[in-house]
Amino acid sequence: MTGAELSSFFQQQLQQWPEAATRFAQLKSAVEIRQLCTDGIGLSVQWNPARIVSTKAPVGDATKPIVRPCFLCSENQVAEQFGLPYEGGTRILVNPFPILPGHLVVAKNTHEPQTLATLAKSLYQLATEVPEYVFFYNGARSGASAPDHAHYQGGLRGTLPLERDYAKIAPQLNLLDVDSRGVELLRYVAYPCPLYIVRNTVGEAEAHYAFVDRFLHTLPKEEGRSEADFNLFVWQEAEVLITAIIPRSKHRPICFFADGDEQCLVSPGAIDMAGLLITPREEDFRSMTAERMTKIQAEVGGFLTIDFQEEPVVRVGVLRGEEISVEFLTPYSCDGVIYEGKHTFRFEDSAVAWQEKHWPYLDFKSQHSAGRFIIHDVIIGVNFHWEQQENQTFEGDLSILIEGQGLTAVNKIHTEVYLSSVISSEMSADAPLEFLKAHTVISRSWLFRQLLRKQCWMKQQRMQISEAERMVWYDNDNHLYYDICADDHCQRYQGIKHQNKETILQAIRATKGEVLWYNGAVCDARFYKCCGGMTELFSTCWEDEDFDYLPVIADKKVATDINDATDLRTEDTVKAWIENGADDFCNTTDKALLSEVLNGFDQATNDFYRWTVEVSQEELQRFLQEKAQIDLGDIVALQPLERGRGGRIKRLRFVGTKGTMIVGKELEIRRLLSSSHLYSSAFIVEPIGEKGKVPTHFLLQGAGWGHGVGLCQIGAAVMAKERYTYQEILAHYYRGASLRRLYAHQL
Repeated sequence: MTGAELSSFFQQQLQQWPEAATRFAQLKSAVEIRQLCTDGIGLSVQWNPARIVSTKAPVGDATKPIVRPCFLCSENQVAEQFGLPYEGGTRILVNPFPILPGHLVVAKNTHEPQTLATLAKSLYQLATEVPEYVFFYNGARSGASAPDHAHYQGGLRGTLPLERDYAKIAPQLNLLDVDSRGVELLRYVAYPCPLYIVRNTVGEAEAHYAFVDRFLHTLPKEEGRSEADFNLFVWQEAEVLITAIIPRSKHRPICFFADGDEQCLVSPGAIDMAGLLITPREEDFRSMTAERMTKIQAEVGGFLTIDFQEEPVVRVGVLRGEEISVEFLTPYSCDGVIYEGKHTFRFEDSAVAWQEKHWPYLDFKSQHSAGRFIIHDVIIGVNFHWEQQENQTFEGDLSILIEGQGLTAVNKIHTEVYLSSVISSEMSADAPLEFLKAHTVISRSWLFRQLLRKQCWMKQQRMQISEAERMVWYDNDNHLYYDICADDHCQRYQGIKHQNKETILQAIRATKGEVLWYNGAVCDARFYKCCGGMTELFSTCWEDEDFDYLPVIADKKVATDINDATDLRTEDTVKAWIENGADDFCNTTDKALLSEVLNGFDQATNDFYRWTVEVSQEELQRFLQEKAQIDLGDIVALQPLERGRGGRIKRLRFVGTKGTMIVGKELEIRRLLSSSHLYSSAFIVEPIGEKGKVPTHFLLQGAGWGHGVGLCQIGAAVMAKERYTYQEILAHYYRGASLRRLYAHQL
């Protein structure tokens, strides 16, 4: 197929179909368009009365199937309409209700539900053959006016804002992933809703779609549905093939169903989500603003809304590698076949190599209510000083996905089973019961907060880098293909070996569905090993925002108000604090209690409250070069420039003989001062030794273990031993937050 052949077909059809020809003429002469915004991807609104039929088209579902003749079936089309046969069992049709110049519909010859998988061959072949066009797909609940008949659409390039303005936004795209064949996944963060771009050279269309298919497979979808909800666009930009993907959270916005002046009769499909909002009513066209349009896009564009009245299923990334070994202890089904026993999956030719075949991904579903499998050689404590491997047993379902240049094993598990593993992985299952209850609540709260964040955006680590300053902070939301990981980066999740201990089950049952709640939302309930006597502000470690329920508090045994917490932002105050311990909850030498709270590998460290680390000149230069590609020559000084109110260094200046560099935030400082991670950034610096006016070592005296935001695990365990209830423990660390039960699940 060529652009000339497509144009010839189009003209022949209009000559034989006067009604369609009239509407295309009106598209040029009578249909109005208003520009609302020209920044980034421009926003426009079109008044198109003829689109009232598709705007109000019935959606249909399992309980209310669509009852009407299918207008995409050939037997129901008017006599003047004819189709142009094409690949993949499809035919090309002129759209009789156009929005774009050259508006086409490409439909399956057979009447079958709307799914991209049945159309992909036709779609990507046509997109590579006809670069004059942009093609787009509406999911069954994402704008498709015929969700019962598989089809996609196309229009001449230059009028769909997303495609038209791509060159303008291309420099602002953030790279998320790239596979072994050079296919890139990027994100445009300045759009009202999540917008992802897949791109590579036109000649690699098969590899391109394989990547798209894998990405779409990882989007959340409702149980029983064949695909997630999304809009998709495909076109060529020079010699680059581009797919743009917008996940969807709903089909229509609230204003569609409103009454009176609140109603706005818009039903966003791919064209609307790409920046051209279609309004069949004049009053909606005249009153539309850029702000209102972006709110509509933000409302319907996103990820599947989580109903926390029911227990969610969470996707946990357990292990990444070029080879993953799994042993199914109970029957699991995949692609209609039942499997048990040991299986090895390898990354080969940008696919999952298994059973003498190559797969884009694999999904194994348990055939038992308590199906179990072992993943061998799971790495725990990644990049920390206790890093090690162990075999771990899991419940639930398993997916093997491609991530970058390797594979990832993803466990799909119900929340409460997941939590029973988390609280026995983060600490010993023999810890005091009230401590386990408190930790169950914050682990559940933190999890739900992350799931809610993913409904809006999937983010990566954030960076602000210049010649003089490197500000980096990390969060769990750089996990693109699953919700959270199984290691310290998120929450430790090390299988089910301890989950059936009675104390764990009691903690889960007692706090069923409970979260920390503040000002109408789930709290971002962070935690760590030891605060050293003072907690820290959120903004010291992550985004420049703080939460009222996470103030800096003194972890003292006597009742204190937050105003009693010493302000540790100056070097004199932090030095006095570090050199003089206090009667803090976490200042304990109770080895019996610590052995109950800490797992075996955590007990290798016993100086978490106060510690001293010596870093040599050679080590420091190597850390900077290997971890940040920074060469400052000999390091002359380490100068804290900014501390959080709880004493953690937020900005640290490295002064070298070749230059200086300011580094932050908290975790990045810890990374660059240790082969793994320094205990915390709450430390003071003393240069020692001298060789040609250059220190030979730097002595770091510090307090605490971890970032210091939220609950101090050692302190909370001591509180529990001293007979504080879990409600009192939570009230101590999360000031003003309340407990709220979202669902009542019993194990």
